[in-house]
Order: sequence, then C-alpha cells, then structure tokens
Amino acid sequence: MAKLLDLEGNYFSGRVISRDDGTRRHEKGLDVVLGQESAVVILDDTEDVWKKIKTI
Repeated sequence: MAKLLDLEGNYFSGRVISRDDGTRRHEKGLDVVLGQESAVVILDDTEDVWKKIKTI
C-alpha cells in the first residue's frame, strides 16, 4: 500500500509500520513507534483494531 501512495519514496521512505511489526496479537498500537504519537499518521481501513488510540 505504501508503494501505491508514495511511488518514489519521497514521503514514507521506509518509515512504514505494518501489523506484523506490532507486539500485540489482534490489536494494533503505537508501542513500536520511536517518537511522539502526535507525529504519527495512521492510514487503516479497520478502526476497531486500534483499541488504545483515542484519536481515531
């Protein structure tokens, strides 16, 4: 999906985290992100797997 949104790698350049990178099963979270939550953009079609993120 990242390649479709950013063909030349100008925006994401390898800074994409997928569900396989997470630490919890059946739930997505930002615990694997090195940085502040306010600097994160989430593009996802499934809202209910983001249980601990209040701003979704």
